[in-house]
Amino acid sequence: MKDTRNSNNLNGKLPVPKTPYGQSLDSTVSNASSRSLQSRIRPFVQDDIPQVATLIKGSFDFAKKLSVRFISDALEEVLFHNPWVDKNIPSLVYQHSDGTVKGFIGASPREMMFNGEPVTLAITHNFVVESGPHSFMTGVKLYKSILEGPQDLIISGSAGDTTKYIAEKAGGTIAYAHSYYWWLPIRPFQSGLGYIGNNKFASFLSVGLKPMASVGEFLIGIMAGAPFRYHRPEADLVKLSASDLVACQNEFSVRYALRPAYSPETLQWVLDTAGKAMHLGKIEAIGVYNKKGCLAGWFIVFLNPGGKCEVLQMKARDGKEALVFENLIYHTWQEGAVELIGRLEPAFMRTVSRSWSFYRPGRMWMLLHGKRMDIITAICRGDMFLSRLEDDIWLL
Repeated sequence: MKDTRNSNNLNGKLPVPKTPYGQSLDSTVSNASSRSLQSRIRPFVQDDIPQVATLIKGSFDFAKKLSVRFISDALEEVLFHNPWVDKNIPSLVYQHSDGTVKGFIGASPREMMFNGEPVTLAITHNFVVESGPHSFMTGVKLYKSILEGPQDLIISGSAGDTTKYIAEKAGGTIAYAHSYYWWLPIRPFQSGLGYIGNNKFASFLSVGLKPMASVGEFLIGIMAGAPFRYHRPEADLVKLSASDLVACQNEFSVRYALRPAYSPETLQWVLDTAGKAMHLGKIEAIGVYNKKGCLAGWFIVFLNPGGKCEVLQMKARDGKEALVFENLIYHTWQEGAVELIGRLEPAFMRTVSRSWSFYRPGRMWMLLHGKRMDIITAICRGDMFLSRLEDDIWLL
């Protein structure tokens, strides 16, 4: 998940512990098991939801602003009412000998197509273990247990540094090219003011600087050639339904080896589930049509006026990337957004690099693990039609 998560979880930036006496991870896990024979890893069930929700809220920085009720409802919806739910690919918990749940790793199955063949991916998320003497090795055991499922591939697009370390030691692959994020301060003065306000040592300055930030934004708006002055691109924007999006994705994804297999109903479920995360803003799917009325591409974004807008998907026809990106910026700017952030897609690398965007490698890592090395190879070389829709977008 996010780099800002705190040290109680396995997805934040933690110091990586070394195995004692030069032992391998496997031998260390074995020793840990012998010390806690009554503790066990088992499938996650609905009765575990309250404990896991509390564990997530207490462990992740992003979750502190969420209610336990919201997290509980999200867990139930995503893990038990998922259209692709599969009892053979369960989420897992680590249950301590006293009966309490001390660890969790979520697994959400997702059906996709690989070279015309149906395959099953398990999207892992919210990997967390309560702090303790053996929390790291408990995390290793949890991760290795999730690998034993029948899925063709495990993928996580939102892992932190410690999860990355565990995955690498367990033989996983890091898709470095798909772990880059871009960040664009649409309103740079307000953006900077927000970061000052979030600093506990300098937050008092934000009150005095607010009028200056407003003046700065006004000057940018009237200065010809100013870097953050935006003009309406020549295109028409149209809101897209789930059926429209499925048709668009089927057309645009046909040339890729790995691609989604959505129906209008399953994609609507994904959008509705993401849309319940009101703390992220209102989710919008917008089609970009050129002057001739042809679809140039589309974007799906959490629209959050006065704050940060997370881009979930951005696709374009060859040669139309700039048109789609410019319309994304203008639309969110017009709606009052302060910042835009998204995962860098190979097709948009040149377009994004020409903007005033900053790059954030490793904001969240994409991890791959499974029996099908041909699928992993396709993802690493960019022969896939994946986006943040295939992720735990309800908790960003």
